[in-house]
Amino acid sequence: MKNFFGFIRWQWRKWETWQKMFIFSMFFVVLSTQFEGIMRTLLSAIPLLVVFSYALKWFVWEQTKENYQKYKKEKQSLLETIKTSDQ
Repeated sequence: MKNFFGFIRWQWRKWETWQKMFIFSMFFVVLSTQFEGIMRTLLSAIPLLVVFSYALKWFVWEQTKENYQKYKKEKQSLLETIKTSDQ
């Protein structure tokens, strides 16, 4: 049993933050089934917030960041072309 818990701790440390957050969210999905009314709604909103936050991060923030890097590289390349064209 000690070996099993050691493995669980080892695996937990190897996972990335987003993987841990999705497991955390699953806990709230299961917990929300045990409540009624507003409490169920609030507990169900936590996993949705996590999912939408990561979707926003992956599809908006990281895409914008990547495109900005491409823009800077292309702009720098254009400036270099302009500088060397006089020679």
